[in-house]
Amino acid sequence: MARGRAGTAGRPGTTLLPGVPDLRAFPRKRWADMVRAATTELTWDELGYPDAARLPRLRRQLAAYLARGRGARVDPGQLVVCAGRLDAVMRLRRGLRAAGHTHVADEDPGWTQLHLTVAAAGLTPVAIPVDEDGLRVDLLHQATAARAVIVAPAHQFPTGVVLAPARRAELADWAREVDGPVMEDDYDAEFRYDRHPVGALQGVAPDHVALLGSLSKTLSPAVRLGWIAAPERWTAASPRGTPEAPRRPSSTRTPSPASSPPARTTATCGPPACATNAAATTSCANSRPGCPDRPSAGRPPDSTCSCP
Repeated sequence: MARGRAGTAGRPGTTLLPGVPDLRAFPRKRWADMVRAATTELTWDELGYPDAARLPRLRRQLAAYLARGRGARVDPGQLVVCAGRLDAVMRLRRGLRAAGHTHVADEDPGWTQLHLTVAAAGLTPVAIPVDEDGLRVDLLHQATAARAVIVAPAHQFPTGVVLAPARRAELADWAREVDGPVMEDDYDAEFRYDRHPVGALQGVAPDHVALLGSLSKTLSPAVRLGWIAAPERWTAASPRGTPEAPRRPSSTRTPSPASSPPARTTATCGPPACATNAAATTSCANSRPGCPDRPSAGRPPDSTCSCP
């Protein structure tokens, strides 16, 4: 992709990489104006160490946006600002472990990086097939080891299907039955060209759904701004500071009751220097073709790769 210096006439070239927005449309001037205005309005207290969940004013704005744009039912106190969806999963892991979760169901086919992050969090991914109506909730009932699931109801990747209304209701009932969380990956939900936008599942079952989203598609992945809207019982035990980056997973994928998808493999990330030089981690992740966090297949990552 061609690159131009900031503030020059350089423009990125056309890319067909899934999940990358048209970076030429980034509102540079308006962004700079808003940053300047927000900085001017900051109080002295807001210039100090922030709350672990980030600035209350930001969380109030996000809660209003999610209610207006996604039909979510969010209290600002239940919002945690993070770096993106993968970051959100890593932050929720302590809450899941504290509740006794060892397995997390995910969509198959689905986003490879999400599968790797679940495994890196010390949880076992369980593949649940997706058909033309979305996640097979009937098979989720059979996967008794999993009492938590990650699903993209509004725009499943890579199939693009929307979770059917009957499946949405069935999934909400399943979450109440097992008393577990549905982690709603709100991927690309703001952009619909083939139908009216679908509201967030969180608005239907706010006590059992953790809404995960980011600005990676509406603005830019470089902004690194995402959120978790979840009941406090799922976030209270979670680290709200800087989480660990996803590591090379050591667990294996458990097949669903109805299918046995091909095993996925993970390449080792980075040269040996990364093991002793923390500063080299980022360059390591960006330079190794085999690094699992590179967008070589599917959506781009929401975090950097951590060297073993």
